[in-house]
Amino acid sequence: MGAKDGRSIFFGMATPFTSSINRDARIQLTVVDVADSGSFVQAKVVRKVEGNTFSIRTSGPNVEVFWRVEAVRNDRWVQKNGAPVEETKDEAMRGFYIQPDLYGQPESKGRAAALRQYNQSRQGRPKSP
Repeated sequence: MGAKDGRSIFFGMATPFTSSINRDARIQLTVVDVADSGSFVQAKVVRKVEGNTFSIRTSGPNVEVFWRVEAVRNDRWVQKNGAPVEETKDEAMRGFYIQPDLYGQPESKGRAAALRQYNQSRQGRPKSP
């Protein structure tokens, strides 16, 4: 939520790095009316994200508004390498976790165990000429 002045204008803050390493910021607004007042209240963006701030206006006073700011990642690494949305696991890594303990799985289901298994299976093979 942001600070409101007497004209039903809110001044929101985006994350400090939003403008510097991201592009195409999008703001999603949610009006909260827990009293279920019976009147319909609108909220709109009146100034896009600029310098890590933005402004919204509501159709009435004392309106609670939540927001979410999202943007397209555009840091130097992404500019040079691109940003993969999802990576496909190698066949040998399927069924294994980076941190198996977070999913209630034993250490044997971790990526480190998969790499050990893979390396052990390679040791018994003849080297390529």
